[in-house]
Amino acid sequence: RVGVWRRRLATGGAGLKVGISWQGGTPKSRQTARSIPLVQWLPILSAPGVQFVNLQYADSATELAELEAATGFKIVDWPEARSEYDETAALLCALDLVISVCTAVIHLGGALGKPVWVMAPYSPEWRYGIAGEKMPWYPSVRIFRQPGYAAWGPVIANVAQSLRDLAQGDLPWPH
Repeated sequence: RVGVWRRRLATGGAGLKVGISWQGGTPKSRQTARSIPLVQWLPILSAPGVQFVNLQYADSATELAELEAATGFKIVDWPEARSEYDETAALLCALDLVISVCTAVIHLGGALGKPVWVMAPYSPEWRYGIAGEKMPWYPSVRIFRQPGYAAWGPVIANVAQSLRDLAQGDLPWPH
């Protein structure tokens, strides 16, 4: 299955293949604190040489279409990759990197040893700790933390710069 996803990703051309998820949780599990509206991802999505793949669990076809119409940014959307967790795992294994807010996809990617960047709120769940860039059980996960409550701007800027550096070969891999 990983090979199937690698071949599908290859049809998008050269460059990094990066899976993204921008909304986490439910209203009862701090969804507001764990989510970043997709339009705020524009600095990240503008990184040259990157193909983005939707890892968002909920149906986001309308949101993706609106983003593409407004900005021209196309995020590849394969709902079948999210319909079964085995398929999601295979796709993650085929990707170069996952960038996400705090969701299960962080833990799946970390457990698979894939490079994962997580954008964590100022006061995250206990699994993410309260300081530092690493998670003790997932060495491949890097945490980008809010410097203050609801301060996503600096996190997005840091992730966007790190992604540009990675795509240009200026950042050691994996990071």
